[in-house]
Amino acid sequence: MAYLLLQLTLPASGQREVLEALRSVMRPARLDRDCVAARIMRDMDAPEAITCVEVWAREDALARRVASAEFSRLLAVMEALPSRPSLEFVLSGVEGLEYVEAVRRRAEAGPPEELGRIDDRDAQHERQPREAPADYEQGDAEAPEGLPAEGEVTHARKDPLT
Repeated sequence: MAYLLLQLTLPASGQREVLEALRSVMRPARLDRDCVAARIMRDMDAPEAITCVEVWAREDALARRVASAEFSRLLAVMEALPSRPSLEFVLSGVEGLEYVEAVRRRAEAGPPEELGRIDDRDAQHERQPREAPADYEQGDAEAPEGLPAEGEVTHARKDPLT
């Protein structure tokens, strides 16, 4: 499984347009046979916090998604936001925008079937270890159903995702 997590904060006055844009960008993902789930969620305790999650059956399917025209529209929506969103990819570890750059660079260089897994052998991109944010702690807790299996996630949040 491969995961895309987008977290953003918006004042209530600007949410309608952004939510419509996010829905239109996520519709094609929901139709993809390799997309297990695509959801937009609002935090009940913090209505300005919005989380988008896409779950993909395989990493190469997520790579196709990142290289697509629809994902370019998602990037445009993110750039237009008043505050910087958080974008993470959960593969064999956690990655951010450097993953988008690597996949899109490879997509420009060859056909989609060659996108495959971005790994340390890829001469165009070297993964750099990321330091865990201060609100993460190392843990051995069992992952809830639908989340990455043990060994796929390296850190768990102390507080719920917002």
